[in-house]
Amino acid sequence: TAMVDPDERVRRAALTAAITSPAPDDLEALLAAARVDPDPEARLLAIHAAGALGGARAVEALADRWARADERARRATVRAWSAPASYGAGGRERLLHVVSSSVGLASIDAAAALAARGGAEGEAGVAALVRGITSGAAAERRLAIRLAPVERPEALAAIEVAADEPEREVRVMALAR
Repeated sequence: TAMVDPDERVRRAALTAAITSPAPDDLEALLAAARVDPDPEARLLAIHAAGALGGARAVEALADRWARADERARRATVRAWSAPASYGAGGRERLLHVVSSSVGLASIDAAAALAARGGAEGEAGVAALVRGITSGAAAERRLAIRLAPVERPEALAAIEVAADEPEREVRVMALAR
């Protein structure tokens, strides 16, 4: 009941509690809050909580919202699919799809999540981060530089090239790494 309370502070607190202590009975309420809560922050918390709860239903319901989601909701969805309870229930495949078919900050986040996992999907994530460092909008390039694993030679080489970039903010981020 707290997830539908008229006070947004109560809803946010309930959604935050659902992130830290996921309960299977909360899934439908979380998905509804992610869809229709009037408070944008509460919608993002609901997405995170659904990811923490995980399972195929949560992963697919979040995927259904992808096309209509704004950048913040897409980034929250990527983090939700990266959660341990969601990753093995279809989140991995969704992240791979985002990396291969999308651009933007959410795509960079997905690439970093995959790179952190290692294995074949980690290779795809590193390759996408290298692409993100070398092309795209400045914000995407800065995020890719920040998230790229510098222990990987191809990522480090791309960051070194970006250190000579004429765009000041990209160059500064690369030099900082």
